[in-house]
Amino acid sequence: MTLIHRTTRAHHEKWEKCANERHLKITNLSLFGLRDKEDLLERYLEDPRSLNTIPLNYFDSLWRTYRLYQRPKTWALHEGACVYKHLLIYQVLELEPEFID
Repeated sequence: MTLIHRTTRAHHEKWEKCANERHLKITNLSLFGLRDKEDLLERYLEDPRSLNTIPLNYFDSLWRTYRLYQRPKTWALHEGACVYKHLLIYQVLELEPEFID
């Protein structure tokens, strides 16, 4: 069974490009307060917006510690949260995008 995540093509491509250019990967889900992939999947299946309940300080601390020379200097903390949420959805959960535009 293939699981999908509804998004716009522009949103998906923006964060995919960012993650790929910077070789970002998520290897430790406990950094986000998650036990494992099944915990994340369970949350997602209950409500796809559940990633918004992960405290922003998890995303912020990862983004702040990301090597400054690789992080775009003009990016705000919320953009770090966006790219890491993108990775949780498409890299960890391996969902397929369903474009709504």
